[in-house]
Order: sequence, then structure tokens, then C-alpha cells
Amino acid sequence: MEREYKNVAILGAGASGCICAHFLLKYGISVTLFDKKNKPLTTLLPTGGGRCNLAHAEYDFKELAKNYPRGEKFLYSIFSKFSTTDSIELFDELGIKTYTQDDGKIFPISNSSKKVREKILFSIKNAEFVNDEVEKIIPIDGGFKIKAGKSEYLFSHIVIAIGGHSDYKIIKNFDKFTDFDKAEKIHMSFCEKEKQLICLHFFPLYILIFRNLRGIILQCYIG
Repeated sequence: MEREYKNVAILGAGASGCICAHFLLKYGISVTLFDKKNKPLTTLLPTGGGRCNLAHAEYDFKELAKNYPRGEKFLYSIFSKFSTTDSIELFDELGIKTYTQDDGKIFPISNSSKKVREKILFSIKNAEFVNDEVEKIIPIDGGFKIKAGKSEYLFSHIVIAIGGHSDYKIIKNFDKFTDFDKAEKIHMSFCEKEKQLICLHFFPLYILIFRNLRGIILQCYIG
């Protein structure tokens, strides 16, 4: 079988994976995104009620990080390197014009998650997409071999951007599906799960019932 090295593999074609692909392509790096569902960036569509809440108009990264108490320490470092201003400049570069509401939320002028998705996907049109599930990552000299479906691919680098709710086998059974004894051998670490705010979607009848419950905080567990 003929084998050819590609530069970077990105596992996951959500917002993180696609924006990563955008920057890599911008600097002339070849990119292949693995998206087993063949639905890149669909997780973006329901954000902001379908309007796509892009950012918050807090331009002091220290103050911005304070809004995320569970991840403040980690985000302090991230926001100092890629700020709200950088985000707005990125959206402008992608052709996504924005406006800021009185409450500080930043939305696209189109008020459409669908249009934001189209702009981002257009920016990575030169990326290759593979619609197979990654089943195994094998370290080799100078890079990695990925087994997905009935095919094998060779890469110099791999970016894992599949999210915390992914059902990828590669994460659920990391030791079993890789040739590494421990995840730490490829500099990966797994954090303990934290409580998180989530958005619930109800049928129209239940929306009427719950409308009067706005502002109530409930502690619940979803198995």
C-alpha cells in the first residue's frame, strides 16, 4: 500500500478543530480533519439560540477570566495569548462582521449561526476531510500512523479536538486502542470532570410550563 506523510491530522471537526485548521492552512501547513459523522461544525448551530454568541466584550483578559471561576487559572494564560480583540480580528478576517449588545454579548451582524458556519468552512476549503472513525494511533519514526476505517494515514503531528462528550473510541479506551502504555507518553493528561452550565431544549408545551421558572438554579445529575 502506498503511504504518504501528511503534515497535521486534526481529530474532530467542531469549532476547535476547524479554527485550528484555519490557522494551520493560513501558514501553509497541510491539514486533514477526521470527522466520522461528516457534519463539521454542526455543534455551532444551536449556540446563542441560533444567533451564535461569538464572544463577550470584556477586553481585559484578567477580568474576562474571572467570569470562569472553575477554569480561571487555565483561562488566564489562554486569554493573555488570544484575547477578545484577537477573536474579533479573527472573525473580521473570516468575513464575519459583528456587533455588541448592551449586555456585552457579541453576535454576528447576520444573527445566524448557519452563516458563521459557512464562513468558517469556506476558510478551510483546502483541508482534506476523512469521514471515518479513528480507531488507533501508532507512534512511528518521525510521526504517527492513524488507523481509521479500512485505511491508514501517516502524519507528522496530531491535534486531538474532539470535545469532552465525544464517543470516539480513541479517548474512551485510550490504552486499549493505542500502542502507548500511558497517555502521558504523548504528553496527554485528563482532568477531573467539573460541574457545568448546560442548555436544555424542551418541546413547545414544556416551554410554556417552565417559562415562569426563569432564574431558578437547580442541582441535578444526568447519567
